Amino acid sequence: MDLKNKSAIVAGGSGNIGIGIVKQLINHGATVFVPYRNEDKLISLKEYIGLELDQKLIPIKADLSSFETAVQLKQTLENQHAVIDIAVASLGSWWQGKRLSEVDGKDYNQVMNENVHPHFYFARAISPILKKQGFGTYISINGPGGLVAMPGAELVTIAGWMQYKMTEFLNTELRETGAKAFQLIIAGIQTRQQGRVGGPSMITPEEIGDYIAKLHFGEVEEPEKLAQTFYRVKLPWFKL
Repeated sequence: MDLKNKSAIVAGGSGNIGIGIVKQLINHGATVFVPYRNEDKLISLKEYIGLELDQKLIPIKADLSSFETAVQLKQTLENQHAVIDIAVASLGSWWQGKRLSEVDGKDYNQVMNENVHPHFYFARAISPILKKQGFGTYISINGPGGLVAMPGAELVTIAGWMQYKMTEFLNTELRETGAKAFQLIIAGIQTRQQGRVGGPSMITPEEIGDYIAKLHFGEVEEPEKLAQTFYRVKLPWFKL
């Protein structure tokens, strides 16, 4: 999984999961672009990956809150003549506690603004670059809600399904040019806030970074499968 002379971009790279992905991609040799809005989170990311790896990190002041800002990100990358071998969308947040009949407009807008719109804006910014290159791997990170219904978390399930279909269409378009897209479905993630109480069944963000590198090189069990699943916890309700 040697990523030397390869470049990646990780949207959400300063988040709880993204920091581990960024660190591991750099560990494998990649130069990693990270769009960021929050200076404190960028500082935290740099501290997490350490000084030895910091030279392979390229922060880009940008956000994915609108179509216009996504276009600006695309233009920034093009101005830097960036080549993107791996693009990772580690975006969104968890939401639960209400059934569909209880959801109000505020709930709906919050989940869509956090879990759907940024994915669309990032895909819209990066896909033209991958198509023009004729190569590259786009990986959208999702939870089990992208494939199965989770009662009490209806909005996340709906958003996850929208994200999945978006990636499906993107994959069809990219493969016409030689690039490709995947949906990485992950369950049981161990973030820094949770400590190590989850035990060996939990997946660390660094392991997700390893899986992404393997997926890029086709070193997974089903390298052409759109929906890649990665989990060790027992999920009796998660049956594909």
